[in-house]
Amino acid sequence: MYTKIREYVNFKLRNDYSSDVEEKKEEIISNIIERYDALYEKTQDESYSYIEAIKNIGEFSEEKEENQYKPQFAEMLLVSATVLSVISLIATFLNGVAGIIVIGVSMSLYAVGAMYLYQYSKFVQSEEYDITKYHAFIDKSFSYAMTNFTFWAISLSLIFSRIIYGFLISLLVLTVTGDPEAVLSILLISVIAFLIALTIVGAVFIGLYRKLMKKYTDLTGKEQVITVGQRVKQFMGKSSSEKGNIFLSSWFYPIFHFIIVIFLIADIIHIYDRTYNPNIVYNELFLIENFTLIFLYVAITFLHIAGRIKHHMIVPLFTLGISITGFIFWLIMANSYYISSFNGEVFFFVGIIFLFLTILDFAINRKIK
Repeated sequence: MYTKIREYVNFKLRNDYSSDVEEKKEEIISNIIERYDALYEKTQDESYSYIEAIKNIGEFSEEKEENQYKPQFAEMLLVSATVLSVISLIATFLNGVAGIIVIGVSMSLYAVGAMYLYQYSKFVQSEEYDITKYHAFIDKSFSYAMTNFTFWAISLSLIFSRIIYGFLISLLVLTVTGDPEAVLSILLISVIAFLIALTIVGAVFIGLYRKLMKKYTDLTGKEQVITVGQRVKQFMGKSSSEKGNIFLSSWFYPIFHFIIVIFLIADIIHIYDRTYNPNIVYNELFLIENFTLIFLYVAITFLHIAGRIKHHMIVPLFTLGISITGFIFWLIMANSYYISSFNGEVFFFVGIIFLFLTILDFAINRKIK
């Protein structure tokens, strides 16, 4: 047990680089061992004596950590809900119904987890009279709201635009197949539908979030909750008070590129599986296109992460340009030949997302290189 005590003290003072750190360690270890021996002599319980000896010494490191408590099952539900809210965005690309199901599960998990922690925090306040612990659980129940609301709003808007897109494409096939003006009209209407849906759904979620934050202030007396994103910054060594700018993060656009590359690889596999297709020459064009785009996405992602791109707006503009070009090429070929590639539909939805992101990024960061 003495070794265990020494390991604990060394761990707690691992970031102490003062000249007298070794003397400090030995003094603390000696005090804990002395207290441990006294407790063990009375109780003959090693585990109890070890824990109580350390508790009686108090906090001796200079680390500033938030209050930690044994994780509740409800906290796992909140984390699961947040992960699913992100996955719902990907699922929506594959299938609108799948996207709705994932969003529904995510919302349910969040509602159950947040409500349980809220009720448990009230129990802690009234029965244990522990205000610090009360605040900790209230913070956890509210801190996941912004992240979940953001992804839910985008996913629901994409589902709505997908419905509009599918209906208009079906109408086009039945009436004026191949009419360039009709195709452009459908593209424009679908983009407008997405933006309208995002505005409406976003306004609803913003209203809900503001009510939640008002409730949070009433419950805790604090004006603002530390969100999941701010907790990540704290973990990475950044202060939660710093103003975050997700568009300038080196990982933001690469995540989208990674998802796009996955779809391109899936399209390549899909084309190879359709060996019976008589238009093999045109399918080979899409294979060449997909391999080329994968190389370009990987290249620009590495350049972006390495800081070799002088202006960050080049990245979303590149993706937007590729999406528009890829969709137009697919549309022309699809109206003339039977092809196995589905990358045109992928580029359509990617184009909508990046049109929105590019406009938002430019509005926020137009003066930043």
